[in-house]
Amino acid sequence: MPIRFETYQPEHIPAALAFNERLQASSPRKEFGVAEAPVAGRFAPGSGHSVWEDYYLAFDGEDVRGGYILRRLPFLVRGEEREIGFLYAPVTEGLWDKRYAMAAVQLLRDAVRRSPELFCLGMGGWNNPLPKMLQAMKWRFRLVPFRFRVCRAGRFLREIRPLRTSPLRRLAADIGAMTGTGALAIGAMQRWKKRSAGACEAVEVPEFGDWADDVWRQGREGYAFTQVRSRDVLSLLYPVEDARFLRLRVRRDGRDLGWMVCFDTAMRDDQYFGNLRLGTLIDGFAKPEDASAVIQAAADFLQNRGVDLIVSNQAHQAWVAGLEAAGFLEGPSNFLFGGSRALASALEPFEASLDRAHLNRGDGDGPIHL
Repeated sequence: MPIRFETYQPEHIPAALAFNERLQASSPRKEFGVAEAPVAGRFAPGSGHSVWEDYYLAFDGEDVRGGYILRRLPFLVRGEEREIGFLYAPVTEGLWDKRYAMAAVQLLRDAVRRSPELFCLGMGGWNNPLPKMLQAMKWRFRLVPFRFRVCRAGRFLREIRPLRTSPLRRLAADIGAMTGTGALAIGAMQRWKKRSAGACEAVEVPEFGDWADDVWRQGREGYAFTQVRSRDVLSLLYPVEDARFLRLRVRRDGRDLGWMVCFDTAMRDDQYFGNLRLGTLIDGFAKPEDASAVIQAAADFLQNRGVDLIVSNQAHQAWVAGLEAAGFLEGPSNFLFGGSRALASALEPFEASLDRAHLNRGDGDGPIHL
C-alpha cells in the first residue's frame, strides 16, 4: 500500500504512540519519534502569527510509518520578504524496517511539494542519512562555521570529550590541566586572535521592545538571506515564559547596536561537552559592521557569569570575523545548511549569497541539544 501523508489530528495519537513504541524497540540508535500530540500553542496553524508550523504523518493504511514538522517563517531574500519552509524532525520506519526504505524519500518529496523553497539546518554532519538523501535530490549545502572560546581552561581540558578520545589524549589533557600549561597555551591563542571592538554594554532584558524593531530596520539591508528578526517574530521564538533564554541588549553611548540571545547550560555527561557549564551564543542581530562589538559584549557577559566554555555557529562572514576578534578559536562543525533546488535558485549565486547569509542556531528549530 502506498504511503500517504496527512496533517496530524487528535484521532491519530494512538497510531503515533504505537509508532514510537516500535521505534524504541527496533531502532539501533536513539531516535526522536513523532510528537505525542498535534502542534499546539504559539506555533499552531491558524494562530495568525508570522511563524507557524504543522505536523505531517506518513500513513500505511491506518498505521503511522513516520512524520515530519514543517515550519513556515518570514525570511528576507535579497531584500524581498517571503515565506520560507523549514523541515525538521523527519523520521520514518525505514530506520529499522527495509520494507519502508523509500518512505524517507517520499517524506522529503511531500515536504518540498508543500513548501518548494525549503531548508534544513543542523543535521549532525555530512555522514548522516538526511544530508545524503538531500544531496541525491540535488539540494545545495553549506557548512555553518563553529567557533569556541575557553573561559576556564582546566575544566575545559578535563571535560571536553573530543580531546579525550584515547588514553594518550586524556593523559595530555590532564597534564595540561594540572600543570597550567594548557591554560597558558589556550590563553595565548585566544589573546593572539582577539581585537578590541570598542567599549559597549550588554544588559539583560526580560523581553524585546520597540528598540528591537529599530535594530532590525537599520541592519536588514546588510544581509542577502536572513530570517526576519522583528520584535513580533523574536517574541514568538524566544518567549518570556521560557527562563532558559538570556536576552541581551547591546548599546554604546546610548545607541542600540544590536542584541544577542544566549544560553547558560550545565551540561550532564554530554557526548561533546561532558559536564561543562556551557555558554551558547544562539542568535543575534546587528549591522554587519557592528557584529563584532555585539559578540564581544555578549561573550564577556557570559564569561562574567562563570561559564567554562562559549560556543557559536555563525554563517555570515562578518559574524565569523566578529567571533574571531572576540578570541574565539575554530573548531570542527557538524552544523549544515541545506537548501532545496527552488531556494538555491532564488539565492544564486549560491556561494556568494551564503557568505552574506545570517544563519545560526536561532534559525529553524533553535538550540536543541544545548
